[in-house]
Amino acid sequence: MPKDAILAIGDGVHTDMMGAANFGLDTVFVASGLHMAKTPGHDTIEDLLLAELFEGLPPPVAAMKQLAW
Repeated sequence: MPKDAILAIGDGVHTDMMGAANFGLDTVFVASGLHMAKTPGHDTIEDLLLAELFEGLPPPVAAMKQLAW
C-alpha cells in the first residue's frame, strides 16, 4: 500500500505523531488521550495551543478532541 493511502491516528506528539511523520505518513492528532487532561478547564483542542505542542515537528493534517467509533 502506498504511504499516501495511509493515515496515522494517535495521541502522543513525540511518539505516535513524530514516528508517523518521520515515516512519511499523514497524521491526525487526538487530543483527549494525553493532553486534554493536562489542561483543566480547556474543552477544545484550540485551547491546547497545538502550535506549541508541535513546535519543531511536522504538524498533523487534522486534530480532534476525541476519537469516537
